[in-house]
Amino acid sequence: MASRMSWPLLVLGLLLLLPMDVVAQNPPTGGSQTPPPTTQETPPTTTQETPPTTTQETPPDRQERSRGEGRGERGDGQGRSRGGRRGRRGSGRGEQEASAPKKPRKGIKVTDPVVIQHCGGCHKVGDDGLMSRVSFMRKGPEGWEMSLKRMIRHHDMKFSPEEARQMIRYLAHQHGLARGEAERSLYDAERRVHWSEEDKDQDLRRTCAPCHTLGRVFAQQRSGEEWQHLKKMHMAFFPNTSSQFGERRRSRGGGDWGGGGGSTRGGSSTRGEGSTRGEGSTRGEGSTRGEGSTRGGRTGSSSRGGSSSGGGSRADRVLAALTKSQPLFSEEWEAWQIHEREVPLAGFWTVIGHEVSRGEIRGTVEISRTDQETYATVWTLEFGDGSRVRREGRGVMYAGYSWRGRSRPAAETPGTEPAELREVMLLSADWNTFKGRCFHGGYSELGMDVTLHRHTGSTQIFASDEPAIAPAKGAEVVLRGTGFPADVVSKDFHLGAGVTVTDVRRENNTKVTLVVDIAKDAKLGKRRISFRAIRGPEAVTLYDTVDYIKVTPGEGFSRIGKGGKGKIPKQYERFEAWAMHRGPDKKLYTADNWQIKVVDAKWRLDEFSIHEYDDDVKYVGEIDEDTGFFTPAIDGPNPKRRWNANNIGNVYVVAEAKLAVPVRPPEPKKVEKPKADAPEGGGGDGNQGGGNGNGNGGPSVAVSAAAVPIVALEDKVFKAHGHLLVTVPLYVMWERYDWDHR
Repeated sequence: MASRMSWPLLVLGLLLLLPMDVVAQNPPTGGSQTPPPTTQETPPTTTQETPPTTTQETPPDRQERSRGEGRGERGDGQGRSRGGRRGRRGSGRGEQEASAPKKPRKGIKVTDPVVIQHCGGCHKVGDDGLMSRVSFMRKGPEGWEMSLKRMIRHHDMKFSPEEARQMIRYLAHQHGLARGEAERSLYDAERRVHWSEEDKDQDLRRTCAPCHTLGRVFAQQRSGEEWQHLKKMHMAFFPNTSSQFGERRRSRGGGDWGGGGGSTRGGSSTRGEGSTRGEGSTRGEGSTRGEGSTRGGRTGSSSRGGSSSGGGSRADRVLAALTKSQPLFSEEWEAWQIHEREVPLAGFWTVIGHEVSRGEIRGTVEISRTDQETYATVWTLEFGDGSRVRREGRGVMYAGYSWRGRSRPAAETPGTEPAELREVMLLSADWNTFKGRCFHGGYSELGMDVTLHRHTGSTQIFASDEPAIAPAKGAEVVLRGTGFPADVVSKDFHLGAGVTVTDVRRENNTKVTLVVDIAKDAKLGKRRISFRAIRGPEAVTLYDTVDYIKVTPGEGFSRIGKGGKGKIPKQYERFEAWAMHRGPDKKLYTADNWQIKVVDAKWRLDEFSIHEYDDDVKYVGEIDEDTGFFTPAIDGPNPKRRWNANNIGNVYVVAEAKLAVPVRPPEPKKVEKPKADAPEGGGGDGNQGGGNGNGNGGPSVAVSAAAVPIVALEDKVFKAHGHLLVTVPLYVMWERYDWDHR
């Protein structure tokens, strides 16, 4: 026992003989290659940026720290020891910047008392009238609406629906988007189901598109710091975004997240953006001078103000690009502020539109001003299926260009019409045209594309009721426009070479019918219709025959649900068949093929076989034989189906059309021009016999002068396939609140 007790005493004696500075040092453990943090071994990088550390500045009990804190002592952030204690604040470059006066930020003043009342408690308003966060971003009305909903959901904000509308109206106007900026993201506001973002930047798609459309990103303009705050918000609310942002994962020891990108310059680092375990941060970044040491001696990268340093994370590269392409202030926005005014909208507008499964839309809308930037509307519409509709509604103009409205059926409208249509339209730069979408449905999937043309008092041509014409005599072209005078004659109209207007019938000042002869050799394609000195649109297409039909959309999408007034709505899908032309290259199914017109077809579903016992076509739903309108089945396990499977699956959508189409004339045959007897010596130089006039002797090509036969019609059956995916509902729709529909 005595021998065992002598060992501790012996070790204690040896330690007493060693110098104190050696005893105080902690040897590295766990394979760490980080040297002990002493002022002798870690000199400052530059005298100007990091003054030498002295024992007077650092208390004795904090001079020596555990492994992993070496770089934290020199940083301007707060490095953490292994036990979770904070390292001292460095006196380096970051502290010098913190003490220096900050450059004033340029923002948009907030003056609305309701916004200040409800938002000023958290977002302070400075003496310069700038409100934190709010003054440094611009968004469309949908973006500000989402912000208010987030305040309600996370911060228990309380305000009336009228106050919410007033705040959205003010923010979307004073902190909104210019016309070109709003147009960039219009498809998102229109709630379109079929759109493509394949041509967008791949890093942007990988960072943002897994969760929402890129249109939501394009509907924002922010300062560089605010773009970084957006990243922090996502990582705080949705931690899983760190992987799609390209951020490094958390270290095993529980330290801060290593980062391909840190927080903004001068900002505080957040989880996923700060230094790795045991590191300090300078300039609000993820590592000291861009190279933070991790527990295993690894090196992290940092980013400053959204730009990538040493590569950075994917999110930082995206934010750097967005800071340049979508800054807080743009030339168009500043120009709009100078010329800002309420655009007069009151009056009559002609409606030209199209709705899948219902055909072309023609009509008018009367807009009346009720208050500043608010209007009442009366829609009178006629659809291609013969139905006539009258709707009454209201609308609001945001930022001088963006229209948001709603309409309901008038008393005399059939009960089959939707109870409410939402309207999203964008005013043209010349203020004379609205273009957008009116929609409804549980997923906003049903609706019509519309273009509104203002009645200016002068003669205008908007569209033709017959969009395509084959070679014929006495064909009729119905024009829609405004201001057609009573004394119109056939020579007032012009449709280009090969088309002769033989007669004109004026029904009223908004509608005339042309009788035309189209030559057999008239050039095919779009034709512009002009009236006197007025240049009209390309409203008519000349074609020789139909080569095939095409189902649109080619990739349909639907969701099962409870239907009716159930909490889980169905998502419907509609299809139509387009007659197609082979185009200039005379090859089928190539990029230059063009659409002629919508044709009547019969519709059915066929099995899209994927596995054995595939029977989706029996359970996914039904398609209307005449209109192509697909209604999905109900949600829930189906006891009649194998394995009690749900009513989802893949099917083909088949369209079959019987059409009487013109017989395409045969292609002219190329024949060789007979050779003339050449003088001795062969081909000349163009001035002698045997030449072809261009200095190159030899045969030339000429077109046969044989007469082209008269165009006849033939009956043909066309068939086309589309694909339809029927899937499960969205069981949670976060953007839906009851007060949306008040």
